[in-house]
Amino acid sequence: MKAVGRIGWIQIDCPDPERLAAFWSELLGVEIDGRLGSPPQFVNLARRIADRDTRHGRSLG
Repeated sequence: MKAVGRIGWIQIDCPDPERLAAFWSELLGVEIDGRLGSPPQFVNLARRIADRDTRHGRSLG
């Protein structure tokens, strides 16, 4: 069966996005790619691959 779609990103509302991002980055094998806000309100995750042109971001915040 062929896939009919792909999830581009997931956004999770939480009180501590930095801590949650660390958890998900370890679980999914991705890296923290960026942060928005001070203190961070959003933390982006991206795949750990050599070819950065194909990364897919995820936002936690």
